[in-house]
Amino acid sequence: MRDILSSIVHWTEPFAVATVTETWSSAPRRPGSSMAVSSTGEVVGSVSGGCVESDLYLRCQEVIAGGDTQVVRYSVGDGDALSIGLTCGGRIDVVIQYIDPSLGWLAALHDAVLSRTPVALCTILDGDGAGQTRLVLRAESHGTTHVPHVDRELDRRALDTVSRDDGSIIDIACDWLDKPVHARAFVLSLTPPSRMVIFGSTDHAAAVCRIAKFMGYDVTVCDTRPVFTTPARFPDADEVVVEWPEDYLDQTVIDSQTAICILTHDPRFDIPLLEKSLATRARYIGAMGSRKVHKKRMEELRARGLTETELSRLHSPIGLDIGGYSPEEVAVAVAAELIAERHGGTGQSLSRVSTAERTGDVLARELETAVTQP
Repeated sequence: MRDILSSIVHWTEPFAVATVTETWSSAPRRPGSSMAVSSTGEVVGSVSGGCVESDLYLRCQEVIAGGDTQVVRYSVGDGDALSIGLTCGGRIDVVIQYIDPSLGWLAALHDAVLSRTPVALCTILDGDGAGQTRLVLRAESHGTTHVPHVDRELDRRALDTVSRDDGSIIDIACDWLDKPVHARAFVLSLTPPSRMVIFGSTDHAAAVCRIAKFMGYDVTVCDTRPVFTTPARFPDADEVVVEWPEDYLDQTVIDSQTAICILTHDPRFDIPLLEKSLATRARYIGAMGSRKVHKKRMEELRARGLTETELSRLHSPIGLDIGGYSPEEVAVAVAAELIAERHGGTGQSLSRVSTAERTGDVLARELETAVTQP
């Protein structure tokens, strides 16, 4: 949904949005992926990478004309799904909603995303309030299911999800006016984008900045040299800072979703910067340099008292081994390593990794998450 907001927030006529609510096996897109169709036939977004969009386009037009929500399932075992091209072996559930821009929650969602405010978008799939949408923020809510108890439960339950940037199904069961109330809702949580801090105003930094922005990061570039550290050189950066790197690191917020890329390639900056970076909660810390440089860095960091556990967090030389040398190729290698770290990928060619190995990796990550999360 996040990637289509900037387009659909400007649509003034009713339109339809198709959103993936659940996936199984080799589904191409994750829950929350959305495609919108305007009243004039304009399309933005995607839910399957091309497999089912043609059918969904027709269904969206039906929803625009009739105003009723549709819930549809596509799977490789479904003859209709095969005829429209879902051959990846997976299964996806999609909800298609009629959206009236005048209701106001769409603008509130757009404002929340722009202001980096965590928000949960709740859609009732079936039961009481089916087809209705409610937007839940920590301080307020927008929209209604027209069932007060469902609204209240959505407000309470959705707030538990706003720290996770994903979509999930929840069931609501309660009593209202001595009558049982039941609803099944899809809750899409949208958190602020992850942050990347790049140290060093180099050609490699410019390339990493471009690809990181393409991946959805909020990017800061920091260096001491004002001649090289300019918005003109880093037009994709959200922030360009001229400051001594470790001083900037002391002043900025580094959380568990932040990636730090040290591309200065200068010991005057690298060692103190690495020492401070490894003391933060950053999810990823990478540093450019040859293996010889890396070995010397490790010796100096050990001499400063860093433990092997702390040093094990460092990705150096930075990036996956894909054989590239140009700034753009190095940036792809860095991006690939970031993605592999986030999703638990092996970094190997998919043609050399069996389905069983990948399934085992996924199950292991889910188990680890279940054990470590409070």
